[in-house]
Amino acid sequence: MDIFDFSWKIDDMDRSDDIPFNYEIEAQRNGFVILYAKDDIIYVRGAVVEEISFKNGTEYDVWFSERGVIYSDEEFDLITSGKIKVKVKKGIDPVWDFSSEDIEYSMFDIYDGMDQYCRGIVFSIDEIG
Repeated sequence: MDIFDFSWKIDDMDRSDDIPFNYEIEAQRNGFVILYAKDDIIYVRGAVVEEISFKNGTEYDVWFSERGVIYSDEEFDLITSGKIKVKVKKGIDPVWDFSSEDIEYSMFDIYDGMDQYCRGIVFSIDEIG
């Protein structure tokens, strides 16, 4: 299974739903990282599990190493290679949008009724390195 096949499984989720636990386990076993957001929380699931409070503003960068989310400048400076950036934008349509220029990823959508609420991404942790 690749990230494209996997993201198809979770595409078109409703905002009120969580990613089913069996899909989180499947992502973990395959080394996939799932990023999406609801309200003001960025959810990271699968090979990395985190919840990040979105700070004020409309754009936010989430940095990853092969160990997970990089939180501090000190940790960032110590890692000389093997880090990627995921850009998070909070806007209007969709409310949340994830992207990265550093890795290959697949997108999936979360809806609030008929409106696109979040464009999340799935990537392989193996892409970092």
